Amino acid sequence: MSFDFLEAKPVDSVTLTELNNTITNIARLREQIAEQKKYLETLNAEMEKYESYVQNALEQHNLTKFSGAEGTVYIQNRHSVTFPKDPEKAEIFRSWLMEQGMEGMLTMNHQSLNAFLKPMFQEAEESGRMLSEVLPPGIDAPTTTPIVGFRKGK
Repeated sequence: MSFDFLEAKPVDSVTLTELNNTITNIARLREQIAEQKKYLETLNAEMEKYESYVQNALEQHNLTKFSGAEGTVYIQNRHSVTFPKDPEKAEIFRSWLMEQGMEGMLTMNHQSLNAFLKPMFQEAEESGRMLSEVLPPGIDAPTTTPIVGFRKGK
């Protein structure tokens, strides 16, 4: 039974046999999805090994990027901060947001906070400044994780 069949057949004319077949298809698709997820986990684990190898090789050769036959690999830093857990620091940060006219960001989650700070981090790195110099008041120093990026060649 294809999905096109489901769209073409009005629900009020579905037989119990057709409903049973539809449920069987749901079960099969869920099994296939679970298998694909396991396969994807295997691929991701293998990718992590390759990326770790590339990162170590680049560091060994004191490189930040390398162009190969299939594309360019490079190291970039991912910076991450969390909303202040300390009540005093949280209040300092909230006050800063309000002073900046950003009251709508008072309830942001950590992903939004990091997205908001990302341009500040990029600017600091490009200008050679310390990340702590661009952080809003109340935010602790970010955790920095080097990650391997890849740009496919032409």
